[in-house]
Amino acid sequence: MKKILLKEGQPTVTEAIEKLRVEITNGSKSGISVLKVVHGYGSSGVGGAIKQAVLPKLRRWKDNAIIKNYMTGEEHFEYGARHNYLLKKYPELSDTWHSDRGNPGITFIEL
Repeated sequence: MKKILLKEGQPTVTEAIEKLRVEITNGSKSGISVLKVVHGYGSSGVGGAIKQAVLPKLRRWKDNAIIKNYMTGEEHFEYGARHNYLLKKYPELSDTWHSDRGNPGITFIEL
């Protein structure tokens, strides 16, 4: 797993999306299985601009087979087969998995 601090340095939304695209490309080429993306949640309580822009991109990249799958921190809140498939597939995530449970400021991406 590789951790990506997408909000580091206060990038614009466009810069953050480009950084994520590059990290996905490089991660796939390097054989990384999972990216843990820290995009933040924003202070408004509805999600920050980066998070709001990342999610539609991830849906599109999944539909186009650029990534295998993704799971938001909110989705990770519940225990169950659908919500914990990444942990079952990648047991090495167990340390971060419990501390990040329910965190709306992160998203896990399966490459």
